[in-house]
Amino acid sequence: AQADPVTMTFTAVGGASTDGYDIYPYDFTIQQGSNVYTDVALMCISFANEVSIGESWNANEVTAGSLGTTYEEAGYLMNLAATTKNPTAVSDAQWAAWYLFDSAHMSKTNPGTLDSVTSLLTAALANASGFASAEIFVPEAGTQTGSLGTPQTYVGLATDPPVITPEPSSLLLLGSGLRSEERRV
Repeated sequence: AQADPVTMTFTAVGGASTDGYDIYPYDFTIQQGSNVYTDVALMCISFANEVSIGESWNANEVTAGSLGTTYEEAGYLMNLAATTKNPTAVSDAQWAAWYLFDSAHMSKTNPGTLDSVTSLLTAALANASGFASAEIFVPEAGTQTGSLGTPQTYVGLATDPPVITPEPSSLLLLGSGLRSEERRV
């Protein structure tokens, strides 16, 4: 699978937290070539790593299908979190995504609704194949601006166009035939 290099800047957490941990959505500004995309909502799938607001790093954007079933399951869980209005369901989907990639560490934590998380993991496996096109943002170690270590991996929903869409000023320039200069994040 071909990886598309991007620069990600962590801009905000969607305001939710559970058991003392911030959960979906995590908001980003993403620069891909000369395009800058703002307010990109992603789900964290790396519980053990840590980032701070304002931190930037390089990442490769690949499809979940190119990385395997577990990443497709993460796409399913991201879809659940993105489409529900129920805060408990969002929390459960986030914890289930963390369990996918770090079950040993997760056994030391206490998400409030463990039975729901277990049910979601079963559903994610059963529905994984429908999320092969989910977007996975894999960080490049050593490119981060902060000092917390390797950034987290994130998942976004695959859309057409992709989850990262141009900001309004870029769309205006595109529509008028003008080319924008590269913006620094």
